Amino acid sequence: RIWFETFMSTAASKQELVRLQEILDGKVRIKGLNLDQDLRWELVTHVSLMEAPDAAKYLAKEKTRDSSSLGRESALRAEAAAPYRKQKRALWQTVFDPKAKLSFAEKKAVMRGLTPVGRQGVGDYFRKDFFTAMTNAKVVENNAFLSFTSEALVPKTCERSNIDAIEKFLASKKDLPYVLRKNLMIALDEEKRCLRIHEKAAEPKLFQG
Repeated sequence: RIWFETFMSTAASKQELVRLQEILDGKVRIKGLNLDQDLRWELVTHVSLMEAPDAAKYLAKEKTRDSSSLGRESALRAEAAAPYRKQKRALWQTVFDPKAKLSFAEKKAVMRGLTPVGRQGVGDYFRKDFFTAMTNAKVVENNAFLSFTSEALVPKTCERSNIDAIEKFLASKKDLPYVLRKNLMIALDEEKRCLRIHEKAAEPKLFQG
């Protein structure tokens, strides 16, 4: 199963994405692979993330197939993973809308979809929104929500501008809750490390014989 999950998570070409859809359809079977519901949702999420043809159709079919509470959470994650800014914006707003009829678990699923591993662009798009949200009294007073949100949605772009933005926010807000400051400091360290690695890799001498 490990090798299949590796293939699935890196599938990007049209041919590879079609193959994943064929597996979902049952047209292609892999010997020894148990295509359980969790794995089906991982497939649907990746197909959505990569904007594969008919991705919305596969999401709709899976929602019908799995109407459980975990199925609803998985569907929200897959919807949030789709690279459509208008859709992501709407889902982002539901996370912070106290009137939104979403459970904490469902909001966590949305956040995981908004910021999929290896897809850093969302950080740039929502940077201003993130810092605004982190000063919202209703967000800050809920420690469990603040803890997960500040870790899951903190901007990560591996760019100097993002490092400067995080440092500026930290410097301007001396009374931040401990968990928020901790998560931002961790993210800042990761961003600095990422930038150093990229700058080192770009040095010509690194590739000289």
